Amino acid sequence: MAELVDVDWLASDEGQSIIGEVHAVADALTAITRLRKKYVHVDATRITQAVSQASLRKKLENRWSISGAPFLLTEDGLEQASRPLVARYRAHWIKQRFGAGAHVLDMTCGLGFDSLAMAAAGLRATCLERDENIAALAKFNLRHTTAEVIHADAT
Repeated sequence: MAELVDVDWLASDEGQSIIGEVHAVADALTAITRLRKKYVHVDATRITQAVSQASLRKKLENRWSISGAPFLLTEDGLEQASRPLVARYRAHWIKQRFGAGAHVLDMTCGLGFDSLAMAAAGLRATCLERDENIAALAKFNLRHTTAEVIHADAT
């Protein structure tokens, strides 16, 4: 089970702004200290989660050479996610085989990277994720697509 994060707050303007500020700071401890002084009204746990998100975004950027800014992540989710090249290949194959309007059921969507590629290819994607927290992260990650995320067990 993934570590619980306050997805609603991380997805909020304030959460996104604080995550963005972390990029300007060299290390996590300095970032946490600086942000806790600046945002005294924000719970310390939320500050720590924002710093963690910034760190995961940097890891994604270094690993895949894409911007991490549009995503909310978990360590496990990032380790298990399909690389963009692989996800695009799968989406292209499905589109060629079944047509542009094909409906794909991503039965264990995780953070939604495969479904992101499916939606970008013009495919309809319905995503199932049994972990409520991860489903909420996938909804955030897929917010600019037509993909639908459903919190449900694929079995």
